[in-house]
Amino acid sequence: MPPPACLCPLAACQPLPRARAPRLAAAVILVAHDAKFDVPVLRHVLASPAGYIGMLGSRQRGW
Repeated sequence: MPPPACLCPLAACQPLPRARAPRLAAAVILVAHDAKFDVPVLRHVLASPAGYIGMLGSRQRGW
């Protein structure tokens, strides 16, 4: 598990501040289980230089 300073609880990321933009060495893993939270955060991190982006998907939702 990463040190607590590396974790960004969703409540702390709304709205997504520029200061929290992931760096190239960052690994971003989305596990909110709710598209209304995942999609805005995913858009943000896809535009970032994060080196790894992972997301919990759902066969039921098709993503």
